[in-house]
Amino acid sequence: MAPRRITEAEAVRVFIERGARPLEPFPGTQRPWRSQCLRCGQVNSPRYNDVVNKNGGTCRGACRSQKIASKLMHDSTKAAAVMESCDWLPLEAYPGAGKPWRCRCAHCATIKTKRLTHVRRGRARCSNCTGNTINTATATAVMAAADLEPLTDYPGQQLHPWIAKCLRCGHLGTPTLASVRAHGHQCWACRATPFPIRQTLNEKQAVACMLAHGLQPLDPYPGRTDTPWKSRCTTCDKHSAPVPGTLPGHHGACPVCARQGINPREPGYLYLVVHDGLRALGWGIANSSRRQPHPVRQPWRLLTRWHFPAAQDAWAFGRHLKQRIRSNGYPPVLRAEPEFGPARAQTASLDDISCERAVRIVEEVAGPAS
Repeated sequence: MAPRRITEAEAVRVFIERGARPLEPFPGTQRPWRSQCLRCGQVNSPRYNDVVNKNGGTCRGACRSQKIASKLMHDSTKAAAVMESCDWLPLEAYPGAGKPWRCRCAHCATIKTKRLTHVRRGRARCSNCTGNTINTATATAVMAAADLEPLTDYPGQQLHPWIAKCLRCGHLGTPTLASVRAHGHQCWACRATPFPIRQTLNEKQAVACMLAHGLQPLDPYPGRTDTPWKSRCTTCDKHSAPVPGTLPGHHGACPVCARQGINPREPGYLYLVVHDGLRALGWGIANSSRRQPHPVRQPWRLLTRWHFPAAQDAWAFGRHLKQRIRSNGYPPVLRAEPEFGPARAQTASLDDISCERAVRIVEEVAGPAS
């Protein structure tokens, strides 16, 4: 038997009953029919078969959204009880299950926007309590417990550098909150202070360490492993002053006999380099015969250099430059790439010290660059 044909008058009656007024002649049961919603006034194009057979609505706009929201709406008292059971105290009237709801954490008092649907699905943990996000008050308390005084507002991210003053030595630094939480006190000026305590050696052990590395001490033991100790190399008979605490991991105890590194008695030079991308200034020393023309690669570029008859003189002037820069509280550049240039400890930001100022500091004691 052939299907019954739907007349236009019958189709119009069905649409009006469903809350829509057709705006064009009836095109058929399978084609979109342009009509206007009698509730919100929005124009839609539903199909007759979808409206009748699939029990669909004639409006796909505000009316549909309100219908879905009404199904998701819960009693405000029950919704508040659910939030409180998950340690969230509502601060405003219940807006709906899928809408942001300002609440206060019952443990840390942090105010955040939560959704009831997320809380009911198990996403009720406070990111401040778990450490994923930290508010300013909590971050400042963490820094204060580590003897650090922040000088700027909390940057908002645990991995972002935060300018702070060390309450132990007074130097300025840029530690990250993540490093402070993980390792405690973070200060580049005094972080090595506990090292000699952990590496303390008595005089007998210290002498044995020096002899094992081919060095004969010439002065009494200074009592600390981080203090230079004048000694004589048993191989080349040259004098040097190594630091006992660095001997186990050193390439060679005697800098003259060492096959790697810089020979302090050969000609060398002090160089200044610049990293434009990081806005960083770097410096270092090298032997003239081993590295030509300078021991840096892109993206570092050579600024200038000073030649000396012995590399140990270049090292002395480089140390002078570092001391002048660090005494002003200028920290190294944390993002410097040591594999492409100088060591991270031998860098400074161009925002703290200009290239011209660095050149003048060296020229004051070493003379013009060569």
